[in-house]
Amino acid sequence: MKHRTLVQRLHPELRVDMLPSVARKNRLEPLLARQGIWDSGCGAHCVAMAMALAGELHSVVELAERRRGVAGRLRRAAQATYFDGATLDELAAMIESLRTGRSITSCAGTTTACLPFALAALDAGSIVLVSWHSRHGRQHHFALLVGSEGVQSGANYTPHALLALDPGVDDVSLCGYNARLEFTVHPRPVSPLYFRYASGDGNTLAVRLTGALAIGDRCN
Repeated sequence: MKHRTLVQRLHPELRVDMLPSVARKNRLEPLLARQGIWDSGCGAHCVAMAMALAGELHSVVELAERRRGVAGRLRRAAQATYFDGATLDELAAMIESLRTGRSITSCAGTTTACLPFALAALDAGSIVLVSWHSRHGRQHHFALLVGSEGVQSGANYTPHALLALDPGVDDVSLCGYNARLEFTVHPRPVSPLYFRYASGDGNTLAVRLTGALAIGDRCN
C-alpha cells in the first residue's frame, strides 16, 4: 500500500525564514513587494519579486532608490503602470525591457488553459505570475507563484493548490507564501472554472484564472 503524504513544492531559490526571502551572500533579503493603498501596480510588484527570485534583482526593498541596471529599468517601467495597472502583454513587454535575456512565455484565457500552463511551468523550474478575476469581475489581480501543494503517493504527485505571494497582502510569519489558489476544494465555488483564493489575512474569494506568464532561463 502506497503512503499518501501532503507535500509542498516550493521554488528552490525561496528561503522560508521569519519572512519569505531570497539569499544574498551572507544575508537574507525579504521577497514580498507590498502594494500601497493608491496604486494598481500588482503586476509590476510581481515582476520585481520574480526578478529577485531569479537573482536579477538584489532587493525589492531598495528598488525605488535604484537608477541603473535591471532595478533602474524596472523602476522606470513600473512608473508608467503605477496607477492604472498593466495587462499580461504589458507585463511581458516590461520584463523584455529589463534586458535580462530570459525567456518569456504566456497563456491568456480561461482556468482550463491557464492552470495546466502554470503547473507545467512550475515543474520546469520557471518563475510564474498569474492573473485572476473575482466573481463578476470586481477585482483583477496578479500574484507570483512560489510553488504548489499536493499529495505524494509513491512517485506520483497530485497538486491541489497553487501557493503564491500576493503583493496586496502582508507576509505570514514563518511561511513562504501568503495566499493559496485551491482548485480541488469541494464543493467548488460557483463553477468548475473558479478556485477558492484564500489569503493570509483570512479573506477568501471565488476567482478564475485569466492569464499566466512564465519566466525561464536565459536564452543562449
